[in-house]
Amino acid sequence: MELVGRCCWALLWVIFFQTFSMQAVADSLNPSLQGPAFSEPKESKWLVSPGWQEKSITYPSHLGSPDLFVSLDQHFYPAAKILIEAYGKKHGLSIVVVEGTCGTSTGLIASKGADIAGFCCPPALSDRLPGLVFHTVGIIPNVLIAHPTNPVDNLSLQEAQHLFSGEIPYWNGLADPKAQSVKGPVKPITRMHCKIRPGHWRLLIDNEDLHSPMIHNVSSIPDMMDTVAADPKAVGFLARWLLTPKQLERLKILTLDNLHPDQSGVVVDGRYPLYNVVNITTWSGASQKEEAQKLVRYLLSHQESYDPAMFIIPADHLRKAGWRFVGDELIGEPDS
Repeated sequence: MELVGRCCWALLWVIFFQTFSMQAVADSLNPSLQGPAFSEPKESKWLVSPGWQEKSITYPSHLGSPDLFVSLDQHFYPAAKILIEAYGKKHGLSIVVVEGTCGTSTGLIASKGADIAGFCCPPALSDRLPGLVFHTVGIIPNVLIAHPTNPVDNLSLQEAQHLFSGEIPYWNGLADPKAQSVKGPVKPITRMHCKIRPGHWRLLIDNEDLHSPMIHNVSSIPDMMDTVAADPKAVGFLARWLLTPKQLERLKILTLDNLHPDQSGVVVDGRYPLYNVVNITTWSGASQKEEAQKLVRYLLSHQESYDPAMFIIPADHLRKAGWRFVGDELIGEPDS
């Protein structure tokens, strides 16, 4: 009888060990939800045709013949437009500056159609064309947003990931006791722009395949705000500067691990994990234009002139906090 008992205990230990080992293997095979923050700063010469590097910059025909053509991403355009116009007036330059997207910038640099182009995120490998130089203006925090009647005010980073991945399909699956009063499934709202580029929303969940099948993907920033503002069960993702006092009457910011991006120092020292990287470009080599170089130097040296409502944390502040740069380009977070 004693022998049988020992055999049973041995069998139980074998089963436990095998189960634990299988779970450990399964856990080790489960990829991280978080995507890359930056790409390697290496030129992609294989993406261009012979003679492309020697090609001169040719503006779109409808622009006429300005001295400089600048296309900025929508996250930097409001902060830079007035500065650029003032610079052009002071130096007697005709500068056309337009608001676009990272997609607009990609098209213009691929065709060599602009002197300066702007991005809201770090470049993908396919953006790193020969002679193209990236200059980081700064970073802008991103926030998770919810309906103001939702009782949840704070999420852990893991909980935030699991709301969007579907691992927490109901609000009452959160640790916060207040979440128990929210009946029904979570409605994650996404805006999957710049899928090929690192950073931005990919700092939360790497790609669309890792998202919940219940996601509702919108195409524009106004759609994001309107959709979340209309549904108490929704959760969305947005750049901080877009949440004006008027927008905060119908939306609220969720803190992450009890950190609010407006708290002093939490973004610049790397504790708050979600942000956009604002980059602008110039050309080197045959396409280099001295006036474009000077304008970029002006924009980088006048970062304290940006509207505080844009929530841009300047590159100079990031350098002092230990973020990693190659030349002017931000390429890494501060070491923990």
